[in-house]
Amino acid sequence: MAGPSDGRTRARLLRSRGTCLEALADLREALACFDEALSLDPKVGVKRKADALRKVV
Repeated sequence: MAGPSDGRTRARLLRSRGTCLEALADLREALACFDEALSLDPKVGVKRKADALRKVV
């Protein structure tokens, strides 16, 4: 069983954190979470969100 140190698991956690931060309008932190998630797992599913935030931030 994979623990939190597993890259894919950490990427999913960062995706969730970024989504929460985005909802709270903390866009810079959300983007940082999305970028870190993408660096761990490029298929984590936030590339478009991260690209959209880059245009706003």
